[in-house]
Amino acid sequence: MTDTASAAPVQENTIRQESTNPQDTLRLLGLDFGSTTSSMMLAEVRVGRHSLDGRMGFSEPRMLLQSEPVFTPFTMAELLDESRINALLDEWLSAADWQTGAHAASAQPDMQVAGAALITGLAARSENVQLLTDMISRRLGNSLIATADDPGLESWLAFMGSCATLSRHHSTRALINLDIGGGTTNPAQGLNGQVSDCGCFYIGARHLTFVPGTYTLLSFSSFGSLLLQYLGCEKQPGDTLNTDEVDAVVNFYVTALEFIALGDMSFFQRSPLHKRLLQMPFTPAANAGIHPLITFSGGVGEIIYQHERTGEWPAQTCYGDLGVVLAQGIIASPLLAADLRHQPEHAGRATVMGLTLHSCDVSGSSLYLSDPGRLPLNDLPIISRLAAST
Repeated sequence: MTDTASAAPVQENTIRQESTNPQDTLRLLGLDFGSTTSSMMLAEVRVGRHSLDGRMGFSEPRMLLQSEPVFTPFTMAELLDESRINALLDEWLSAADWQTGAHAASAQPDMQVAGAALITGLAARSENVQLLTDMISRRLGNSLIATADDPGLESWLAFMGSCATLSRHHSTRALINLDIGGGTTNPAQGLNGQVSDCGCFYIGARHLTFVPGTYTLLSFSSFGSLLLQYLGCEKQPGDTLNTDEVDAVVNFYVTALEFIALGDMSFFQRSPLHKRLLQMPFTPAANAGIHPLITFSGGVGEIIYQHERTGEWPAQTCYGDLGVVLAQGIIASPLLAADLRHQPEHAGRATVMGLTLHSCDVSGSSLYLSDPGRLPLNDLPIISRLAAST
């Protein structure tokens, strides 16, 4: 665990605090389970009114605790590992001193609390994902738990958690963030910190896994298997990919990312494989001839910006996947690497950062419920999505 209680606020304070009452402080817990890694974050914010418009909102966010990312626990059958996840949740919530149970949100002493969990990528596609949501629900009580049924949610959270402040700094220029993890790439375009377009693609570093330090295959996802077949690589677990075969996979992914950054979906119509990689199209609005800034987040983004800061690369396949060589391929692309000098404030933990700070937003200046006992409302389906143009 990383204790970050003394860290500086992650955004400017634009809210006038009217009280020092502990009830005006909100403690936020975020849990993120993805294709490759899972993590926990604990933060604290103040609740008050904006000095300009009087609307309620959060200010002075402080990161109290961040877990080190761990590999999402899967069994050899690609199911979520119940016993290891139980142990992981117990460890995280104990470190956060978080009360558990059906009424967890009302059981924290002298503190308003809100918890949220996001399950995405290959974790969300696991046949026993309901087991994970049940385990989280039993511990967090009345909290937000979302799976990637709406892939735009992860794109939005990654943008808000990684580069919203950078976007506000370049307030007149659109910014596209590519959140690249183990199973998916989640692009989002925003202007002045407000997201307008999202997408999702099954492009990630962990569709092929290897013995660390080698290119000997340990396993592949259904998408990884199809890609190898498409590229003419007849490989099975235990076989070793040669340099040309690794380059072919990376070049395919980098080309796909370039089309995504351009908002050109024609690449994903070239073959049945290309079509399967598209989960949610990304067709951002044009920006008056000015190409958006491009940033990266997720595990691959963290590798990219670490190299930009240090000039050094981790060892090939040290994480047992294609993360390092994919980052190298991105840096070699003139289009994708054009704006690497503009680094977002958070890269590797963007989704859990966005989830922790933005899963509970205060909206409006007043709220009236004739029957507050009707809340919370659980298991609400998403029946429609509003586009920015509607």
